[in-house]
Amino acid sequence: MPLLQPALGHAEMGQAVIQKTINSSKKLDRMVEFTSIRAHETNKGCRQLIADHVRWCGTVTNDHSQPCVHGDLTQIMPSNSFDPESGFEAKAAQINQAKLRTTQYCFTHDHQCPIFGKRAREVDLDVSGLPCPDFSRAGVERGKEGPTAMLFCSHAKFHAAWQTPMLIIENAPDLDLGMITYLYSKHYRIRCLRVMPAHQGHAGVARERVYLILTLKKSVVEIANPENMYKKVSDFIMSWVCTEPKDYMVSTTAEYYREASKTARTRGMPLRPVSNTDLKVYSPIRRQRFQEDALDSPYSMRYLLNQNLFMKLGARFCIFAQAVLALLAGNIA
Repeated sequence: MPLLQPALGHAEMGQAVIQKTINSSKKLDRMVEFTSIRAHETNKGCRQLIADHVRWCGTVTNDHSQPCVHGDLTQIMPSNSFDPESGFEAKAAQINQAKLRTTQYCFTHDHQCPIFGKRAREVDLDVSGLPCPDFSRAGVERGKEGPTAMLFCSHAKFHAAWQTPMLIIENAPDLDLGMITYLYSKHYRIRCLRVMPAHQGHAGVARERVYLILTLKKSVVEIANPENMYKKVSDFIMSWVCTEPKDYMVSTTAEYYREASKTARTRGMPLRPVSNTDLKVYSPIRRQRFQEDALDSPYSMRYLLNQNLFMKLGARFCIFAQAVLALLAGNIA
């Protein structure tokens, strides 16, 4: 199965493990093979991550081929194809009417590689982690009128032209599903999975995401409802595995010191270890000092009774909270 990979290679790492597991079991009468064809990524550091992850996949599957890695997804069209300052619907209409390039510069091969037309390879599955700042509670929350909407328009345009059989899109839980319907529903059925780490047993972590499964109406037959399947699998996992925040406190004291020292050097501040080393919290203080007795008896007594309790060190005061992540120096304001 050829695979188009516009994310950082995480999906490919999972698929490499699946491929290795299935083929090693010899339960099928044929070999399973996932091949990465191409990726789009604007960030240079992330492009290096893609290369690193694909190399790791090669150690698992013995397939050492490298996919094409292109830059900006919106460059699949001529640069004057749309007005980035226009509203969402106008921008979507402009992109929908634009012509597609047949080639785009490839950072893997250092030349123009085919992305569309007879020379380009067809794919069966696209896995995309499209930008989420415009839909994230931690981001700018401009929604479909934000600057990242043109990437969704370009993604929809590309796959409508290719008639890619199946798409998987990962994003923030507040992704505008109306926008998705507007862009994709002409060609694709859309299924929505709201995913929590607890569904895979990681109840000690909170990071809700939405996964959309899009299948091409004219050629893909849905033999089972993916939402129902996901619930059945998740319910089974949760009945056996349920982590707590303390399960992630695995670093040694030396490792905490190294992490905090790095942050302190970056901020140009001295490292001040908290007196209660059992809490494994070290803080380079900025803006204003918090009182030394903030980690005094009230918190210490509660921590002895509940080791899933962590203290968030704020700029003006300390808050008790059932934390999801262990506090490292970089998380302390």
